Amino acid sequence: VITLPGHGWLGVAVEEFIYLMNSFNQQIKRFNPRLGNCFLEDLICFPTQDKIEHICSFDVFILAFCSELVKYEDETAVHCLDTMSQTWTRLDNLEGSAKNMVSFRKEKHLYILQRSGNLWEICSDGCKSINLKLMVVLWNGNHNVNGAICYNDALFIHGQ
Repeated sequence: VITLPGHGWLGVAVEEFIYLMNSFNQQIKRFNPRLGNCFLEDLICFPTQDKIEHICSFDVFILAFCSELVKYEDETAVHCLDTMSQTWTRLDNLEGSAKNMVSFRKEKHLYILQRSGNLWEICSDGCKSINLKLMVVLWNGNHNVNGAICYNDALFIHGQ
């Protein structure tokens, strides 16, 4: 059992580690559950003061998504942590908000679904570079999305 101070912690697994990010104070911690202890190792802080809305892992990377207002339009700022080098990279913004964003996998593919209906695929060019490719817009308008699962080539979305 791990006790973390405060609230707003988001977790994701990458290789043998579990990474914990605090969406409010930009702290990042990791631990290896195989070691049988709950030693939390402090890591490089999140590079912005924006609230982290969603995180997911892709290969050795952790993607963190934040909402920001750009010229009166909601956009999603995308930050990428290379867990091997412990360095952050800023990727291109996505149209629409990161609020109520969910991620899901289909085989080795990772997808992001925004509440606006935008469905993005996370890709790698094999050179330790991450790209996000808009696949389709599933609906217009904003809806609360709570989860998504791909099962037998059908996408099931839970939300309002």
